[in-house]
Amino acid sequence: MSNDGDESYLVQKAAAALHEDVLAAGVFGLQDVVHAEKLGIVCGELAGAILGGDALAQGVGAAVGSRLAKEEAARRMEMSLTLLVAVTADAIHVLCWEDDEPGREVHRFPRATSEVTITRFGLSRIVRLRDPASGAEINLHGTAAFFLPRSKPDGIVLHLLGAG
Repeated sequence: MSNDGDESYLVQKAAAALHEDVLAAGVFGLQDVVHAEKLGIVCGELAGAILGGDALAQGVGAAVGSRLAKEEAARRMEMSLTLLVAVTADAIHVLCWEDDEPGREVHRFPRATSEVTITRFGLSRIVRLRDPASGAEINLHGTAAFFLPRSKPDGIVLHLLGAG
C-alpha cells in the first residue's frame, strides 16, 4: 500500500533523509518527461498496429510505450518518475521517491531566492522551480484532485510554495 497520501509519513521520511525539520512534504511527478511520454505513445501505438493491428493492440502498445519512454527519460536525468518535494524553513528539496522511500536529493532550491511558478491545468498543478543563481530548474506535476489521497500533502506543499 502506498503512503503518498499520508502527510505525516511523508514529513517523517523527508526529515529523516534530510536530517532537518520539514514543514511539509508531498509526492509529485516529474513533468519534464512529458515529451518523451508523447513520443512513447506514438511509437507504442505504431508497434501495436504493426504487431496486432487492432485497437486493443494499439492501446496496449501506447500504454507500454508511454511508460517505458517516461522511465528512460527520468533515468537519463538521473531521477525517478515520482519525486518527494520537502519544504523546510530555508529550502525546497527534491528527492527521488521509489517504493515509499526517499532516495538521493536531486535538487535543492533556496526558498528566499528561487522562483516558483504554479500553473493550474484542470485538477493538475504544474510547478516550475528555478534557482536564478545556479540556473537549476525542474518542472513537477502535483494534484488538487480531492478524490486522490496524494492531493492533501501536495496541497500543503503548494500552499507553502505559493506563500513562500
